[in-house]
Amino acid sequence: MLWRWVNDPAVRQASFQTEPIAWAEHEVWFRGKQNDRNCHQYIAAEERGQHVGQIRFDIHAMLAEIDYSIDERFRGQGFGAALLKNGITQLMRDIKRPLILQGSVKKENRKSRHLFEKAGFIRLNQKQETQFDEENKGRCVYRLRVTPAYTEEIAERQAVPI
Repeated sequence: MLWRWVNDPAVRQASFQTEPIAWAEHEVWFRGKQNDRNCHQYIAAEERGQHVGQIRFDIHAMLAEIDYSIDERFRGQGFGAALLKNGITQLMRDIKRPLILQGSVKKENRKSRHLFEKAGFIRLNQKQETQFDEENKGRCVYRLRVTPAYTEEIAERQAVPI
């Protein structure tokens, strides 16, 4: 399922590395993530139990890089906002320490940019973004500081639509 999602043409187009991912490469990557205690990945399901997407947090010291994707059947229905909000809430329950969450998005990916902004993430200024974008890939970088007190109620006050 994750391999199918990562190779979805829209996901590849929104990614910084646009080439399809071979099964063997994905298998090695996935085994590594399963054994990485600093990787927290969650699969979201809707009320009937159908998987709608995934969100992953790769933690390095105090910084957690976010990766997410929504199954093509569920795009445009508000699942991205719910996935982000609920993923952060679950991560805080699991790790119980403050973090800076970071999402990197292509500048032309307006939907993801809007999602991070609505969730309360702050975009880094252009000078700060340059350190992440030496190859000038057109990257926007968003950050949000969260603590274990981050709950669904706090997320609601940040106006994340469900």
